[in-house]
Amino acid sequence: MRVPRFFLTSVLIVALLAIVEVGVRARVINPLFVAPPSDAIGGAVSGLFDGTLGGPLVVTLYETGVCLVLATVLGVGAGYLLWRYGGLGRAFEPWVAGLFAAPLILLYPIPLVIFGRTSTAVIAQATVMALPPVILYTRQSLAAIPPQFLKVAAVFRLTQGQAMRHVLGPAAAPTLFTGLRLGLTYILVGVISVEYLAEIDGLGKTISFDYLAFDMPGVYSAVVLVIAGAAVLLAAIGRLQAVVRR
Repeated sequence: MRVPRFFLTSVLIVALLAIVEVGVRARVINPLFVAPPSDAIGGAVSGLFDGTLGGPLVVTLYETGVCLVLATVLGVGAGYLLWRYGGLGRAFEPWVAGLFAAPLILLYPIPLVIFGRTSTAVIAQATVMALPPVILYTRQSLAAIPPQFLKVAAVFRLTQGQAMRHVLGPAAAPTLFTGLRLGLTYILVGVISVEYLAEIDGLGKTISFDYLAFDMPGVYSAVVLVIAGAAVLLAAIGRLQAVVRR
């Protein structure tokens, strides 16, 4: 009988958490740097109810959600243009690939100067970091579509919108949504990093304060919520991919 992958993954995660828990409790792992997973998870749950983590979580999710929408609209649009106009793609794809490999997080002082210590600065920085992978994967996903698919769309005289919905979208979805998942990763790195470095409201600021206070359970409680939020957003992207592929 085949064991579901979700079950195996869950067992592995629980086993790793149990090992860390035992290691910290036994002082094999220094509790000054690592909090017991039970304390971190319990702190995350209690922080949601008493408001100490609930407010920062809402701010971080708002910033992440706005960045994801902007990166999707701008990135998919730019990737489509680079695919639709071959000369444009050949000219600019190397530049986008260069930005993808560059440590764009180092640009964070620029949006801070322009927008101040606000959520707008966080959103601007994280969106810039997410755009290169979304653009590249969108172009690659469309370029990999078999020519026969395009011919079928032409035979049925589909409009550009209809071709995108019924032919190009489903065919490009696996690679395109891989780019969106990667873009989400960069968004979370950007959001949490700027909140942490500039002490802007959100889970990043909470992590910074708790770390400076040597409150390791508080640090890891906030990290637990970041991971949980990422899991929810990844599930939403997976659901959207399933809808597009129908």
